[in-house]
Amino acid sequence: MPTQGYCNQVKAQHGLTMPVLIDDGTIMSTLGITSANHWNIVFGEGGEIVYKAKGGSTDAKAKDKVIELLE
Repeated sequence: MPTQGYCNQVKAQHGLTMPVLIDDGTIMSTLGITSANHWNIVFGEGGEIVYKAKGGSTDAKAKDKVIELLE
């Protein structure tokens, strides 16, 4: 499991100011995601899901969504 230090490194590397976390399975379970495969989930300021997609090929789309929300 990645550490808080890893999450901080990701934030610094990408210039993110919002919280970054790696789920231990709790959030996936709450959202009804049963597959352990790679998921990108972006939450809006109010906690609503604004982007959710399965698979590493969606990384760029998730990053674009985060940038859009920060602008």
